[in-house]
Amino acid sequence: MPGWGVPTATERNRPRPVYVRRFWAEERSLHWLLAITFLLMLATGLVLYLPAFAQLAANRRLWKSIHLGAAIAFWAGLVILLLSDTQGRLRLYARYGSGPQALADDIKLLLKS
Repeated sequence: MPGWGVPTATERNRPRPVYVRRFWAEERSLHWLLAITFLLMLATGLVLYLPAFAQLAANRRLWKSIHLGAAIAFWAGLVILLLSDTQGRLRLYARYGSGPQALADDIKLLLKS
């Protein structure tokens, strides 16, 4: 369609947004590792526990192995996260990122938006 590549009047003078990087790359990677392994453990746990799903799983031993492997990866990710905190960011978050004052600051920030 003609005109799709042309910026509109509202886009011409708009400043580019500035993004604040809140989490470092290792933390984001480990977050996704923990999220994926948690969901994998949830799915395999349902297959192993619920009879309706257990009928779909022909090889129970395979599902147990997947579940155990995901659990090991989950805990290894947590240990790596704690050990890789060389700059003390987690301790800083634990000190200043929790508690009633942090909650009050978060509420103030949400109300500003």
